[in-house]
Amino acid sequence: MTIQTMDSQLDRRWGEIQSAGPDLGVRSLFSFAHEAVKSGSHALEIEEAYRTAIELQDRDPASSTYGNFRWYRKNDRPQDLNAVEFCTSVGILTWNGYRDQLTDEARSQLEDLLRMNTTGIRGHKVLVTYTNIFIKKSWNAIALGEALDAKDLAEEGYAMFEEWCAYTSNNGFHEYLSPTYYNVDLDSLEKIALHAGRAKERELAEKAIRHLWMDIAANWFDPAERLGGAHSRDYDYLTGNSERLGSRLEAMMEGKPSSEGYVCDDTLRASVKSIRELVPRTVCQSWGDEMGQTASQYVGTTFSIGSACASRHNMDKVLTVNFDGGPTVPMINLIMDGRGDPYGVNPVTEEDGHTKSRHLVPFVASVQRKAEVLCVLSAGPDTWAPLIAPRPKD
Repeated sequence: MTIQTMDSQLDRRWGEIQSAGPDLGVRSLFSFAHEAVKSGSHALEIEEAYRTAIELQDRDPASSTYGNFRWYRKNDRPQDLNAVEFCTSVGILTWNGYRDQLTDEARSQLEDLLRMNTTGIRGHKVLVTYTNIFIKKSWNAIALGEALDAKDLAEEGYAMFEEWCAYTSNNGFHEYLSPTYYNVDLDSLEKIALHAGRAKERELAEKAIRHLWMDIAANWFDPAERLGGAHSRDYDYLTGNSERLGSRLEAMMEGKPSSEGYVCDDTLRASVKSIRELVPRTVCQSWGDEMGQTASQYVGTTFSIGSACASRHNMDKVLTVNFDGGPTVPMINLIMDGRGDPYGVNPVTEEDGHTKSRHLVPFVASVQRKAEVLCVLSAGPDTWAPLIAPRPKD
């Protein structure tokens, strides 16, 4: 990409930020600033971006969300507390790699934001089962602590990461086979493997990366170029779009570095290739420590079928069938829908501005033997998906 092309893209992105009004998202400010300083342009716009981010940050010491951000400008307070994690994961890369290229004003603004973020991160409570955010918070605490000489915060990050590794080694990935969030997991794991100050955690991250890629390989359905099987947290009910993960898999197999600069070794690539060539295959895995938190998939030459024995949340696909023919071929998935919106085209808009499909969370019991599945689902008073708005009387 030429400098001129990059500048024009940054011009367009800045125009979108300026015209976003109440829908402005705080993440876009940090990502714009990062790309702009990398390109060596838009110095004044970077200062304005950080100035706006400061305005969106909760700076009231008496507030329970002190140090976090409003996700959107239209929010009256921080509601999606993941905002501080996403902003930090980009901001710390800017600080570590490009702070000397920032203007004095922008550098001072970014340091002020990151130091405030340390408070926001500490106040953000995350369960180990919230896989992508728990790993991201681990990395953020490690990186911020080491960059800003806050050794206690770095120690908290290392302890969190070791907790997640222990949980996952026993129970599997709780946000299992998510086409969206496996990318987020890999981003954070690669950052830890490449940049963490302690060798022990770098080695743990290497093992986790291998574990995750083997999980992807075992469940990848090559004829549809997508992640097959029952899975959690998927927003595409028609095809289970795995384009970003597929591009990452292709680059990994070619020995190319990821966007984080991480290159998988030849041994891992050979293992991934070997597993994908084993057809037909049946994959059985766990994704938690509770009864029924398991999933199975039969991968054949022209179709795959997967089932789970429990519901994790309302964006899950507990019974799926994928067919050959490429990534645009629709999949079959069984959803219990309470709003007449099985494909999620009319999602619920919550108070924080996010939109979600909000399907039911049924009781599930299933058994699978190769390509045969018996699955029972039951919806009742306790299976209505959580909504900000009151549950409809009917």
